[in-house]
Amino acid sequence: MAYRDTEPNTRSQTALDLALSTAGDNGHHDFVGLHNMAKHIIYLKEGADAAHLTTSHLQAFHQELLRQPPQGPDTLPIMHLASQMLAQKAVQFEVWKLRMTSLEQRIQNIINLVRGKDQEAPHLQTKC
Repeated sequence: MAYRDTEPNTRSQTALDLALSTAGDNGHHDFVGLHNMAKHIIYLKEGADAAHLTTSHLQAFHQELLRQPPQGPDTLPIMHLASQMLAQKAVQFEVWKLRMTSLEQRIQNIINLVRGKDQEAPHLQTKC
C-alpha cells in the first residue's frame, strides 16, 4: 500500500523539516514532486471512496438477502459470517478514507509552507 510507504518517513519529521528537505542545491523546492505526491494522495482517496461505497452497497444487498435466507443447515451461520466480514471491510475503508484525508491536509500544509518560504526568499535577499 503506497500510504504505508510514505507514512513512516513523514511521521518522524515535522512538516517544516519535510518542506525544507525538498529544496534542491539551488535553494528551490521541488514543487513538481510535492504536486505529484498530492495528486497520488487524491487518487488513493478516490479509490478509498469507491471501495467504501462498493462495500456499503454490498452490505445493503446482503441485508436484503438475510431477510429471507435460502434454506440449508449451514446457510445462516455462513451468511452472518459474510455480514460480519462486510462490516469489517466497511470500517477498514472508512479508516483508510480518514487517513487519506489527514495525509492530504498534511501535504497541503507542506505545500503552503514551501510556497510561503519561496515567497519570503526574494524579500530577504533584497534587505541584505
